[in-house]
Amino acid sequence: MRLRPLLNRGGSPVDSLKTLWGLGISLVLTVAVIPYPVMALFAGSEDSHRLHDTVGALQYLPLWALPVLLFTLGHDRAGAWRLALATSLVMAGVGVWAGDLVPSLSWMPLTTLLVLWPRDVRWNPRRPSVPALAGAALAVWVAATVAPNLVRLQRMHMPDPHTARFHFSGTAAAYLALAAASALVAFWPVGTELRVTVAASLITAGVANLVWPLQESSVDTPVALTLLGAAALLGVDVLFKRRRSLGRPPATDDHSSPGTPYDGAAVGSSARVT
Repeated sequence: MRLRPLLNRGGSPVDSLKTLWGLGISLVLTVAVIPYPVMALFAGSEDSHRLHDTVGALQYLPLWALPVLLFTLGHDRAGAWRLALATSLVMAGVGVWAGDLVPSLSWMPLTTLLVLWPRDVRWNPRRPSVPALAGAALAVWVAATVAPNLVRLQRMHMPDPHTARFHFSGTAAAYLALAAASALVAFWPVGTELRVTVAASLITAGVANLVWPLQESSVDTPVALTLLGAAALLGVDVLFKRRRSLGRPPATDDHSSPGTPYDGAAVGSSARVT
């Protein structure tokens, strides 16, 4: 995709600057974060670092940078915006909770995202399907049992690499972001690509907990199996929604695209989406 047509799509200099800003912040964050999970796989010093670097990267890459990029490109704008905003709020909230909002830069995703605030995205919930609701409940359970203990460890300010690198609070934010994303796709229209992204993120976190098992929950929660179960339920929901959408008559709206949310809302930059 050429940059000039993309920048001129909005029709005004402000829209062009917003497009450039969205592309820039998603690219910068991806470049800054992606070395950590890569190093965790190939050069991690211990299993705990590998787990925290891999799971902690989920909130930044698939749950924030990718939605921001899709929103900027005009693909599933409503779903992408909701996911990016929910993740940003979680990260900032955990930063306040753990007392490391400023040094951990947990404020940055939210503040940089506010520049892109759209006027055409509405938050009209829908009735969730049973598989999506069950998957979200499992993800919320994991976050509720793991995140408080991790935040407590971060707040202890131990002379430990995990504390210095904000591993505890970052991993807590990742589990909470997965829970928020799972609830989002259950209660609000989100396109197939982002639904698959959330399910893949749950699978990644589940596999990471299988490969590098740590008992960081306040109760005896099988974190890996619970996350994989949540991903499976979201996958079932994606298949049901996809099968139902294929049975609908072809769309006649010029704004329709493969990333259109399931409620038929347009994803064009000038359309009002709900």
